[in-house]
Amino acid sequence: MKPRTNSYASWACGLFDRTRKRYIVRQTHRYSKASDTYASGRLDYPVEIAGWLTETVALSAASTVLDLGAGTGKFTKVLARTDARVIAVEPVDAMRDQLCQYVPEITALAGSAENIPLVDSSVDVVVCAQSFHWFATQSALTEIHRVLRPGGKFALIWNVRDERRQWVRALSEIMQPYEAGTPRLYKGKWREPFESGLF
Repeated sequence: MKPRTNSYASWACGLFDRTRKRYIVRQTHRYSKASDTYASGRLDYPVEIAGWLTETVALSAASTVLDLGAGTGKFTKVLARTDARVIAVEPVDAMRDQLCQYVPEITALAGSAENIPLVDSSVDVVVCAQSFHWFATQSALTEIHRVLRPGGKFALIWNVRDERRQWVRALSEIMQPYEAGTPRLYKGKWREPFESGLF
């Protein structure tokens, strides 16, 4: 799937399908203190993502979906519009509090990617929107695999800066020296756990 572009961002999606065993391309304390700023500064997702969720991911009113690392609920709100049963897992209390206010109709639980508070084979889809690069480990993948039902899907979604635009590229160049060891999508380390073949 080609990224779709707005004035300064694109989006990238990936879907790991347990049935076909293939990939279909299409720091905590700081978040606690700045959850309001995080919520207001995070980009919304493009409207086109709704079609991808219902057509490619096959979310419907009959589905149960887990939003893992849900943050303040920006993507949780998008998931709720699919009519699926939505469960959000977020480890940071302040972020989860924001989420509960923003999307009160869903179930929000304390937990992490390495310790998901759900029973085995309990969800049809696991979604990580803007989050997987933070916990891209073998233990997280094992836990995600545990909660997915047979034939379940694992979707990865990111809003990404559209660096084809000169001013956006310049902004990235200003920020990069301050990233230090912060996990980032573009660094690609998030791909390494998939070498195990679990997905």
